[in-house]
Amino acid sequence: MPSPSSSHTLKLAKRYQKLTHREQILLRPDTYIGSVQRNSASTDSAVWVYSESKMCIIQKSGVKYSPGFVQIFEEILVNALDHQTDPKHNVTQIKVDFDLETNQISVWNNGSGIPVLTHPEHKLYIPDMIFGHLLTSTNYDDTQKRVTGGRNGFGAKLTNIFSKKFRVDTVCAGKKFSKEWTNNMLESTDAKITENIKGADYTRIIYEPDFERFGMKSLDSDVLSILKKRVMDATACSSKRVSVYLNGERLAMKTLKDYSSLYFSKKDSSASAAVPVIIIDSFGERWEIGVTVSPKEEFMHVSFVNSIDTPEGGTHVDYITDQIVKYLQAQMKKRVKQDLKTRSVKDQLCIFLKCHIENPSFSSQTKERLTTKVSEFGTQCKLTDKFLKSLARTGIYDRLDQIANIQNMKTLSKTDGKKRTQLTGIPKLCDANKAGTAESYKCTLILTEGDSAKTFAISGLGVVGRNYWGVFPLKGKLMNTRDASVADITKNEEINTINKIMGFQQSKDYSQNISTLRYGKIMILTDADVDGSHIKGLLMNYIHYFWPSLIKRGDFVCSLATPIVKVSSGRGHNSNTLNFYSTRSFEDWKESEFGGGQIPKKYSIKYYKGLGTSTANEAKEIFKDLAKKNVNYVPDPDTDDSLVLAFDKRHADNRKDWIQHALSNPSDLDYKKLPLNVPVTDFINKDLVQFSIYDNKRSIASVVNGLKPSQRKILYATFKKNLTKETKVAQLSGYISEQTSYHHGEKSLQDTIIKMAQDFVGSNNINFLSPNGQFGTRLTGGDDAASPRYIFTELAPETRYIFHPDDDDLLEYLNDDGFSIEPEYYVPILPTLLVNGSKGVGTGYSCDVPNFSVIDIINNLRAKLNGGEFSEIHPEYEKFRGTITRDSKNKYHSHGLYRVIDTNKLEITELPLKVWTQSYKNFLEKQIEANKIAGYEDHSSEERVKFIIKTKGGGSTSSLLHKMSSEQIEKLFKLSSAINMTNMYLFDADGKIKRYRDVVHILEDFYKVRLEFYHKRRTHILNKFKYSLKFLKNKIRFIQEIMDDKLVIYRLAHSKVVELLDSRGYDKMAPEWKSEAKRSYEYLMNIRMTAFTKERIDELAKRYNSIETEYNKLKNTTPEQMWLSDLGTFEEDFYE
Repeated sequence: MPSPSSSHTLKLAKRYQKLTHREQILLRPDTYIGSVQRNSASTDSAVWVYSESKMCIIQKSGVKYSPGFVQIFEEILVNALDHQTDPKHNVTQIKVDFDLETNQISVWNNGSGIPVLTHPEHKLYIPDMIFGHLLTSTNYDDTQKRVTGGRNGFGAKLTNIFSKKFRVDTVCAGKKFSKEWTNNMLESTDAKITENIKGADYTRIIYEPDFERFGMKSLDSDVLSILKKRVMDATACSSKRVSVYLNGERLAMKTLKDYSSLYFSKKDSSASAAVPVIIIDSFGERWEIGVTVSPKEEFMHVSFVNSIDTPEGGTHVDYITDQIVKYLQAQMKKRVKQDLKTRSVKDQLCIFLKCHIENPSFSSQTKERLTTKVSEFGTQCKLTDKFLKSLARTGIYDRLDQIANIQNMKTLSKTDGKKRTQLTGIPKLCDANKAGTAESYKCTLILTEGDSAKTFAISGLGVVGRNYWGVFPLKGKLMNTRDASVADITKNEEINTINKIMGFQQSKDYSQNISTLRYGKIMILTDADVDGSHIKGLLMNYIHYFWPSLIKRGDFVCSLATPIVKVSSGRGHNSNTLNFYSTRSFEDWKESEFGGGQIPKKYSIKYYKGLGTSTANEAKEIFKDLAKKNVNYVPDPDTDDSLVLAFDKRHADNRKDWIQHALSNPSDLDYKKLPLNVPVTDFINKDLVQFSIYDNKRSIASVVNGLKPSQRKILYATFKKNLTKETKVAQLSGYISEQTSYHHGEKSLQDTIIKMAQDFVGSNNINFLSPNGQFGTRLTGGDDAASPRYIFTELAPETRYIFHPDDDDLLEYLNDDGFSIEPEYYVPILPTLLVNGSKGVGTGYSCDVPNFSVIDIINNLRAKLNGGEFSEIHPEYEKFRGTITRDSKNKYHSHGLYRVIDTNKLEITELPLKVWTQSYKNFLEKQIEANKIAGYEDHSSEERVKFIIKTKGGGSTSSLLHKMSSEQIEKLFKLSSAINMTNMYLFDADGKIKRYRDVVHILEDFYKVRLEFYHKRRTHILNKFKYSLKFLKNKIRFIQEIMDDKLVIYRLAHSKVVELLDSRGYDKMAPEWKSEAKRSYEYLMNIRMTAFTKERIDELAKRYNSIETEYNKLKNTTPEQMWLSDLGTFEEDFYE
C-alpha cells in the first residue's frame, strides 16, 4: 500500500504533464489546423466544392468534411504555389494526384529543388529540417518583406504529423533527397541521397493522411470535391506560365478570368446560370481583381492572399470592396438622386481577388481571414476610373436600380392615399359626390391646366352634373417623376394631392380591380397646344412609372378634345360652325376648299389659344357631347419603351434620333374622327414629339443670328417700335407680347430683355439693348437686377448697325393665326452667336458656345471676303482681365488674376469667367469654417474684384504660398473654370439641328447665308432704285407736260384720263415699292396743284439724279464689297 506522500506525488504527476510539440499538436489540433471533427455543412454554412457533373464550382450544403483535413492539404499545395511566385525557381508545372486505391495524395512541382545540403549548425539535411522538424522556416526574419504563405515554422510539418506516411522526394543540382516518415512523424527512415541525377529539378510530397484522426476511413467524394476545388484555385493563384494538372489531366484554366467563370455553370442552360460579364483587371504586379453581380443578391467573394484561400475575407477584401461600394453609391446618387445603404450595395457584388501581401497576418493558423492593416500591405491598389466605369457592363446598375426602387416604395408609401368619401384640406378640389363610394369606379377626375381651364370644366359640368365628375386644377406642369429623386417626389405637393384625391397606393396592382380607388378614370383637360401635349405626357408618365397596370387597362387615362379653330358662316338659323381640333385638319380644310389660299371674308375665324378663350356656353356645348370628344389612350406593345424614351434622362441620345425621325417623317394625330382610341406610342411619336421639337426651337439658338425665339421677338418689336427712346421694361414686355404673340408669361420675357441689356464681365460682348438702370452686375451674375417696373431700356446704338434695316424686307416673317410676327431668323452683318455666345438645353439636345472677340470675328470675315480662309479664333470676353488658355481643340480654361504679396497673403484681382463675386465670397466663408484659411479682406466693387486672402500657418495653405506652382494655387483657391465647345448643337439656316465641330464650321455656315443675303439685298435695292427712278421719271414728265399744255386733262372723265395716259405711254404704278395696292395712275392724278411748278420739277430731278447716282454706284459694287463696307462702318463707329 503506497504511502500518503507517494499517492499525492502520483496525483501531481497526472495533473502536471510535459508534452513534446508533436504530442501537443496531436492533442490540441484545433489550434494548428482547425477542427478535426467531421461535420456536415449546414445550409447557412454551405461550402464551395467542385462539381464534376456541372463542371463548375458551386456552393453546397450537407457536405461532410473535416476543416483540419482540408488544411493539411492546403499547407502542401500552398508550398508549391509559394515556390512558383518567384520566377527564378522556374516552376512551369504543378501536379496534384489523388490515389483512391492507396488513399495517398501527391503534390509535385518542377521548380528548383530544395538544396540537398547539411545545415552547418544543426547537422541535418535541409529537406529533413523543413519537413521533419517543427519550428523550422525561412520566414522568421520580419525585416524581410516576403509575399509567401507560411511564417510560423509549422506548415508542412503539420501535414506530416497528421499522416500515417509522409514522403519527400526532391532533386536539386543533380542530387536527390528522399525520406519517409511514419506514425505521425514519430518514426522515419534514414535520408537517402542519390548523386549525379540526370534530369530537371523537382519536389514531390506524397502523404497518406491519418484518416481516423479526422473521423474518416478514406478519400470520399465529399472531401475530394473540396480538395479539387482547391486545385482549381491553384490555376487562379499561379502565373500564366504555370500549368496545373489534376490526376494527370492538364486543367484548361490559366487566368483569374478563366477561373472565375467556374462559379457560373456552363452546363446549366437557364438564364440565371448564364456566365455574367466579369470585369477583371490587374493593378501592379501584386493585385488582380474581378467584379460581377452576385448571383444570390448577397455579398460574395473569392479571395486569395499569397495563394492562400481566405473564405472569411479580411482587410484585403474590405479594402477593395469599400472603393467599389463608395464609387457605386456616388454614381447612384447622380442617377437616382438617392443615398443607398452600404450594405445594400455590397450585397449586389461578387468579388474575385488575388493579391500578394508582405508578411501577412491571419486570424488563426487556418488563415481563413487576413488581419494585416492596409498600411502594412506593402503596396496600394487604387482602382482606376476606367475599371470602375466598366462595372456598368456587369449589369450592376440594374440591380441597384431595383434596390433603389424598393427603398423608394417604402418612402413613397408615406404619400399613399386612401379610399374615403370625404376629403378635406384640398381647397381647389371640386370632388365628385360619388367619389370614394361603392360607385367610385364610375367617377372621372378631370385634371385641368390651371384655374381658367377648371372654370371651363365647371361650366361644362353644369350639363352632366357633379355626381360622377370631379375637377382639380394643376398649377402648371407636373414633375417628371421618372427623373426625380424620391425626396423631391415626396415633397411635391401636387403629386401628394393627386395621390390623396385618387387614393393611389404604391406598388399596388390595379390590372384586375380598381375598386380601392376614389375615381375610376382620369380625364386630362389642357390647351390644344404643344405645352398641353407635354402635360398629358407628364401625367401618363407619372401614372405609368408608379402604376403601369393602370395604363395597360386601356380605359383609365383619356383627354378631352377641344377645338383650336372655329370657322363660322351665316347668321341666325342659317349659321354653320366648323370645329377643328388640330392645325393639320384646319390646313387640310383650307386646301380642299380654297386651294390653301385666303379664306373668304364671309367666314368668321376664331383661334383658341387656350381654354380661357372659350365662353361658358361653348364649354356646355362641348360637354353635351362629352363621349364624342373623348381621346382614350390605350396600351400597345411599345408603350413601356416609348414612355421611357420620352422621359428617362438616360435616353437623351436616343431622343435625338426620335426627334430627327419626326422631322424627317412629319405626322400628327388625326382628330377628324372623334372619339379616338390612341395607342400611347402614337401619342408619344406624333403628339408629344411636337413639344420636344418646339422645346428645342425655343431653347437652342440659330447659327445665323445666335438668337432664340424670345430674343428675336424682342428685337422685332423694338425695331417695329423704333425704340430709340427709353421705355420701362415692364411696359416694353407688354408691347412685345402683343406684337409677337408671346405665350409664356411676361416674367420670362422681362428676364430675357434684362439679359439682352447686361454688359458686365461674363455677360454680353455687345448688348443689343441699353441698360438704363440697375440691370445686374458681376456681383451675382445679374441676379441683382432691379424690378422691371423701375428700369428702362432702348435699342443700343450698335444694334441697327449689326441688324441692318436694309435686310428687313428680305426676311421670312412667321405667321401666328394670320398675324405676322418676328422673322424665322435675322441675318446680322457678323455672327452674333460668336459675339455673345449662347447656352441652352432642349429635349435631347443642348448647346454651349462661349463669347469671342468682335475684332477677331471681323478680321476673319475680312480675310474670307478678300479671298482668304477662315482661321481659328479663341474665346474672349469684354472687360475680362484674366487669361484664357487652350487645353485641346475645343476645350479651354479661364484663369483669374492673383499675386502672392506676402508669405501668407494672396491678392486676387480677377475671378475666372462665370464665377461671380458673391459666389466666391461664399466659397471663402466655407474655407474659413473648414479651418483652411485664416480670413480674407473684400475690396471688390460692382465692376472690379479684389480679395486679400490670409492663409493659416502650418497647413496646406501656409507660408509655403511662394513655393507653390500656379496650378496648385489655382486648384486650391478655385481660380480657374472650364470653357467647353464640345456640345455645339444649333439650328442651321434650314431650321435643322446640326452639330458644329468648331468655330470655323460656324463661320462657314454663317458666311454662306450672309453673303447670299448681300446678293439679295443688292438685287432688292437695285429694283427699289429702278422703281423710284421710274416713279420720279413719270411724275416729272407728267408735271412738265401739264405745264407745257401737252397734256390736257382738265374736265375730262376719269376713264378718259386713263385712256389718254395709256396712249402717251405712262406707267401704271403702285404708290409704294412692293405695295400690294393695284397699279394705276392715281399717283399722278393725285398730285396737288401746287406741285405744278418749275421748282417742284427741279426738286424731283435732283432726287432722280441722286438715286441714279446711288443706283450706278451699287450696280458697280459687289456683294462682298457691300459687306466689307458695313463691317468698316461698324468698326469705325464703335471700335476705334
